[in-house]
Amino acid sequence: MTRLAKLLTRFHTAAGQPRLDAGGQAPWLRVLPVALVGVLIAGWFVAERVGLPETFEPAAPFVVGTERGYDVELRERGIDLPDQLSVVGYDGQWYLIQANDPLALTDLLDRMDAPRYRALRVLYPALGWLFAAGQAPATPYALLAVGMLAFGFGCAVAGRIVSAYGRSPWWGLLFAAVPGAQIGLGWGTAEPLALALGILGISLVLDRRYLLAGLAFAGSALTKETYLAFAAVTAVFLVVDAIARQAVTRRLLRQLAAIVLPGAVTLFGWWVYVEHTLPWVYNPHGALGRFSLPFVGWFEVLTTIARAEYPNRGLFGIPSEPAMVVSFAVLVAAAGLALWLRQSLLAYHAFAWAMFGLIIAGFLLERYGSAQRTLAPSLLVALLFLVTVRFTNRSPAPVPATATPAGERPDPNDLPEAGH
Repeated sequence: MTRLAKLLTRFHTAAGQPRLDAGGQAPWLRVLPVALVGVLIAGWFVAERVGLPETFEPAAPFVVGTERGYDVELRERGIDLPDQLSVVGYDGQWYLIQANDPLALTDLLDRMDAPRYRALRVLYPALGWLFAAGQAPATPYALLAVGMLAFGFGCAVAGRIVSAYGRSPWWGLLFAAVPGAQIGLGWGTAEPLALALGILGISLVLDRRYLLAGLAFAGSALTKETYLAFAAVTAVFLVVDAIARQAVTRRLLRQLAAIVLPGAVTLFGWWVYVEHTLPWVYNPHGALGRFSLPFVGWFEVLTTIARAEYPNRGLFGIPSEPAMVVSFAVLVAAAGLALWLRQSLLAYHAFAWAMFGLIIAGFLLERYGSAQRTLAPSLLVALLFLVTVRFTNRSPAPVPATATPAGERPDPNDLPEAGH
């Protein structure tokens, strides 16, 4: 064994530490009630945003601005917008616009603030277009329906994941407690769908359905490109786990290809298409400008909160200052515990996503809605990880496992979470 392999093995096995072993996940029918409750919660958030019971304005959550003339364009297409509109609008407007031309076949998307950047996130508006059967007046309803269904589905998937670690599937409702998922649902952005698909990939890996997991990860990346990290972290775990078990085989290579290639290939292909279809517009922040050294941005924001100068109000009745402080505490706790209990797939994701959340720049953290949307995968995975932590070496109680995929023999060493 090489020095690198020995180092990775020593890191991964965490001798003497409690293990976070996974058993079988709850069957899908068992988490159906969790999904239904999640949809009901989503309905409550959406009802508040569309003005029920006093009014009903299905396009209100998307906050269309007048600055670029899209209000006129959308009304001409038969979309009923609220009478009172903001000037700049919010990010949900770009998804509503793209849902009327998801393949950028016309010049409709050219006036967006960052056409190539926005158009990369195609799956959510494409599903909205599909649900609306291509009828523009129906696109606000369709996008809200996609968001609500994704929200409920995400609760169900989260319930499956925690059940593998001996917890009740009802803990899956933690999905609904993530502020970024709430804001994404209520303001017509893509976070509920992207999150649901990202953790679906994790759940399918625990089921050893690697190709299906890769397709879920691909869908997540086509919804928000940064969510390709779900596939990348999973691949890192599988490699290190195989090295630690001295089980680096061709089967591992097939698993890695199934997990990583669908997302990488489809996202790259769509990026090439977008680059050749839409104009480039300068972005003053850029992708790297949104990040800083770990804790630096958080120090700025926590200092601002301590001086009672945090500039944003809470959303859905959640005060922004306590929400940001709790978010920071959850990320730090998840990063520390995941580094200690580092033998499981969920621990790898918790550490990677927590560190992602801790390097966000201060200017972005000061914008509460955008900050929580960016933090959504970090907080979701952190919460799922923290609720499954056990401080003993006793394995979780078994949960009825899903069926082994047709044509495969059960292989305990093939399950990434199996004890070493």
